[in-house]
Amino acid sequence: MSNTVETVVTLNEKKYKKMKKIADAKQKSVSKLIEEKIDEIDFDSICLDDKPEFMQSGNPLSGIIGICDTGLGDASVNHDKYLYGKGAK
Repeated sequence: MSNTVETVVTLNEKKYKKMKKIADAKQKSVSKLIEEKIDEIDFDSICLDDKPEFMQSGNPLSGIIGICDTGLGDASVNHDKYLYGKGAK
């Protein structure tokens, strides 16, 4: 068994009652339910740097990559053709 650390989680009564209801239905403790949800978090993808995530690459424009879908499939390569016309180079 791995080493464990005990901590306290404070919930408002409404959240606790909801979690207790779910935990009872799954025949688990509220603590186990919380632990399972924490296990689902991809901690490696969380940015701990002060800079916004899109600036992590060093290029402030990297955040716009993939924000639209043209449906064309080759728009990133042939964007001039689509923006300026048929034979644009």
